[in-house]
Amino acid sequence: MMYPRQTTFVSALSCILFFSTLSPTYAAPPTPSSSANQTDRILQHQLEEERRRHREREREERQRLRPPPTPAAAPSADIPKGECTPISTIEFSGVSLLSEKQIADLKAPYIDTCMSVADIQALIQDVTNEYLEMGYITTRVGLPMPQPELRKGRLTIGVQEGTIDEIILEDGASKTLYQPPNLFPDMVGGPLNLRDIEQGLDQINRLPSNEATISIEPGEEAGESRVRIRNEMEFPLRARLTFDNSGSESTGEMKRTLKIDGDNLLGLYDALSVSYSENYREDRNRQTTEAWVGSASVPYGYWTLSYNLSKSEYLTSQTLSTGDVLYSFG
Repeated sequence: MMYPRQTTFVSALSCILFFSTLSPTYAAPPTPSSSANQTDRILQHQLEEERRRHREREREERQRLRPPPTPAAAPSADIPKGECTPISTIEFSGVSLLSEKQIADLKAPYIDTCMSVADIQALIQDVTNEYLEMGYITTRVGLPMPQPELRKGRLTIGVQEGTIDEIILEDGASKTLYQPPNLFPDMVGGPLNLRDIEQGLDQINRLPSNEATISIEPGEEAGESRVRIRNEMEFPLRARLTFDNSGSESTGEMKRTLKIDGDNLLGLYDALSVSYSENYREDRNRQTTEAWVGSASVPYGYWTLSYNLSKSEYLTSQTLSTGDVLYSFG
């Protein structure tokens, strides 16, 4: 079957810019499933509400961090509505982050069809959304021009997968800080994935004295981005002294505890903690139990390495029927 306006259609495609960014789409949250009792329904409703709020926060974060989009030019007005050209083959150039199955699924609805300008734009949006769902928010998809094989039914879609040019860590006064390699391991020069960046941000903000935010800026070359992290830091040491009656009768009901926490003391965004506690009996005014506890944690990408150490000693007493007091310790 011949398509008389195919030549006009090919020339009209030159009106589409090489790269265009498109907004992601999201599915509506599922309706809570019915359950046997009211408690289950309430818990299910709360779970769905939390999922909805999480998706909303994720959507707002992506919109905030996405670089300014490159607008796509509208097709020429002299192209009759519904004009199309037969496409038997679709090729993607510049793709390394999508699996073969993902690529095949994206192509399937358009292979061996007569594609209009609107159809090509829909395919570009489908590919863009696939990257966005995976967290690659700076990847751009477009139509490289010219398309010399279009008359033969071969369409080429161009992809520029966004990469990280540099990661900059600053304090509240925009002073560059030391950036340990364990926060964003092997990310510079690699693909920019929002989830990887957010994970590093979560590792920084897991320390109570930190309040970090991120922004994504254009890099030196096309497709590159600079990730800037600004961390508003407070004093990294905290101490707490408590008194309570949470002990047992045998070891002493009164308990006092001193705990000291430190953030990023080793420069690795580590969390260090040491505590000392003791139980004592008011009637004897003597210590009967003591315990030392130390802990340390260091992040590495999506992982957090933790180590705990503790030491304790106790002294208990038991009054026998003879009136004698039996002491035990360990």
